[in-house]
Amino acid sequence: MEEPRPSPRPAIPPPLDDPAIRADCHTARGVAFAGQKQFREAIEEFREAHRLLPDSVMTLSNLGMALGQAGALDGDERKLDEAAALHRAAVRLQPGNVGLRHNVAAVLALAGRIPEALKVLDEALALDPDNARTRAHRSVALLTLGEFEKGWVDFELVLADPARRAQEFLGVRRWRGETLSGALLINGLVEGQGDGFQGMRFAAEAHRRVGSTVLLCPPSMARLMRRCAGVDRVVTTREARPAVEAQIAPLHLASVFRPAPGNMRADAYLSAGPDSVERWRPAIESIPGLKVGVAWQGNPGHRLDVCRSFPLAELEPIARRPGVTLVSLQQGTGTEQLAAAGFRVEDLGPEFRAGDWEETAAILSMLDLVIGCDSAVVHLAGALGRPTWVALSKPAEWRWGLEDDTTPWYSTVRLFRQDRRGDWTGVFQRMSAALAEPARPA
Repeated sequence: MEEPRPSPRPAIPPPLDDPAIRADCHTARGVAFAGQKQFREAIEEFREAHRLLPDSVMTLSNLGMALGQAGALDGDERKLDEAAALHRAAVRLQPGNVGLRHNVAAVLALAGRIPEALKVLDEALALDPDNARTRAHRSVALLTLGEFEKGWVDFELVLADPARRAQEFLGVRRWRGETLSGALLINGLVEGQGDGFQGMRFAAEAHRRVGSTVLLCPPSMARLMRRCAGVDRVVTTREARPAVEAQIAPLHLASVFRPAPGNMRADAYLSAGPDSVERWRPAIESIPGLKVGVAWQGNPGHRLDVCRSFPLAELEPIARRPGVTLVSLQQGTGTEQLAAAGFRVEDLGPEFRAGDWEETAAILSMLDLVIGCDSAVVHLAGALGRPTWVALSKPAEWRWGLEDDTTPWYSTVRLFRQDRRGDWTGVFQRMSAALAEPARPA
C-alpha cells in the first residue's frame, strides 16, 4: 500500500523589498540577454541591478562588460567611455583585484586607446608579476603599438588560458625553440586559419632546429600546406598524428623567433598547385578587365566579426569603376548577399564553394588584385605574394597596428582603415580613387 505523501509546503514569497535579491533577479535576466547578444535588454537589466546596488563590484562589472560589448559592435564611443568608467569604479572598490584591471584594459583596447590599456596592464603586472593572463594581454598591446622586441616575449601566453589549453594535446609539451632530435608538431587546430597562413612563414626556420615537422590542420588546408617549405608531413586529425616531441601553434612560432619589423616580411612562402591553376585558368581568363577578387565576410563565429566584416553592397564604388570586374571569393556565410547585389560580381559557382584552400590559392594566383576584410583570404593572398587591399575596422586587430597603410607581415598588402568606427563608405571611396592611380595593380 502506498504511503500517503506529505502535503506540499506552501511557497514562501521572496522578500521583494530586499535590494540584493532584486538585483540578483535583474542580473540573472541580464546574463540571459547578454548570452543571446541582446545587449540593449542586457544593459537595461544590469542598469537596474546597479541602481539597486551601486557599490557592488559585480553590478559595476556586469554593466561595464555589456556596455563594452555593445559599444564595440555598434560603434558608440559613449558606451565604451561609460564602460571604462564603470570598470575603473570597480577597481577603486577592490584595488588589489587584478581581474578588474583586465576589464579596464579590455574595454580601452576595444576603444582603440592602446597606450592607456598598456598602462593599466602594467599596473596589474606590478600587483601580480607572474599572472599569465596579464602578460598575454600586455604582449598584444605592445605588438599593436609596434613594440615587437618586448611584445613577442610573452606572446606565447595568449594561448595559455584554460579554454585554449583544453584543445592542446595532453602530455605534449610546448616547443620553445630548442633543438629536437624528434618531430615537432605545428598544431594548426588551436588558432584561426588566417593565423595559420600568417604563421607558417616560420616553418622553414623551425625545421632547421628539429628532426622533422608535422602540421596538423583542418582538411580544407591540407593540400595547400603540403607544399609549404619546412613541412614534412600534414595530418588532419589528432588520431593521425605520429609520435612528436613537442608542439606549437603556427603564429606562436613568432614568440620563438621574435622577428623585428625589418625582417618580418617574407617572400611568397605558399604557392598554388600547378594542376589546380590549370583547372581554373579558362574560367579566370574569360573574365574581362581588371580582375578584382573580393571577400567581404569573415568567420561569423569570431567575437568581433560584425565589426571587421562589411556588407557586399559597400563594394559598389569599386564595381562601378570602368574596366573593373569583381570576382567573388566568398564561401559559406555572406554568399547570400550576391543575389541582392545591385552590380556585377562574377560567381565562380559551386565547385569553388567546395571549401578547399588549394582552389582559392589557384584563383588568387591569377587575379590582378584582392580586396577583403580582415580574414583568412587576405592572409592567404599575402602569403602567396598577391597584390592585396585590406579594409580594416577601427580599431583593427593587433597584427595590423594602429596607423600605417603598410604592414611588416606582407610586402604586397596595402591597408585601408576606417576614419570613424563603423564607417565603411570612406574606406571604399578611397579604394576606388586608388584604382585610378598610375601604380594601381595591373
